[in-house]
Amino acid sequence: VSSQINDELHSALHQNKYESWGNHSKKISRSTDLFSFKLDERGREHLKDLRPGDHIALYPSNSEDTFEQVYRMIQHDKSSTLTHTTKQLKDEYDLVRSVGDKALGALYEMVENAQARVILKFHLENLPISAAMPSIESLVNLLPPGSIPAKWIWDYAPAMEPRFYSIASIFEEEGIVSICQSVVTLPPPYEHPGLASRWLRSLCVGDKGLALFSKTNFHLPVDGSVPVILIGAGSGIAPFRSFWLSDATNPMFLFYVSIAIDCFHFQPSIPY
Repeated sequence: VSSQINDELHSALHQNKYESWGNHSKKISRSTDLFSFKLDERGREHLKDLRPGDHIALYPSNSEDTFEQVYRMIQHDKSSTLTHTTKQLKDEYDLVRSVGDKALGALYEMVENAQARVILKFHLENLPISAAMPSIESLVNLLPPGSIPAKWIWDYAPAMEPRFYSIASIFEEEGIVSICQSVVTLPPPYEHPGLASRWLRSLCVGDKGLALFSKTNFHLPVDGSVPVILIGAGSGIAPFRSFWLSDATNPMFLFYVSIAIDCFHFQPSIPY
């Protein structure tokens, strides 16, 4: 796994979109990551049938820090320990995704700690104005240690789901597939790192994972002479990149639209 991270793009819109928003651009950071995966022999068999625009599904897991924090802070009991393993908690439950109001209500009924009940009651009574439902990771930091029953997690924690990415490039001879992810980092207290983005950025060379491929209808025309208009915000960053690479012999024109010329962050990188 290799990662090329560009953290130089900072953008935020001013409340008045016609005014300069330079003073606000440092409040939000946006980065684009490129990850390359080398497939085993079984995976390489599928590459010949894939085209730019097809999808790859990756199965992430919770980070070690998140897993250890949750495991250390929940209330364990013998029945939970016997029927569930630490591997299940790390790989089969999404500890970062927000839980629903039903799960939060069930937790309120199950907890015995008085302070935890007060906090949960406040959240339940203010659901309509809450910015977002808490995740299990945030709940263990919000509530007193040992107040969350392990059984509640087994019963109500969101199941881990695969993340689908558009293929950014395919190198069939080398057996390599690349993906892109765009990560927006909000300032405190609004930051909420995603599970998949954290997992991808934690990978090291040689780490292994499970991936599945799926075909789509989002492909370039077979006839290379047909003109194509791609809009980055609509096509997605990975297809945008993969279509450029697969059709690099044809002339291309890049149009960048912004509020002001000062907002064109990529100007130094584009030759004229």
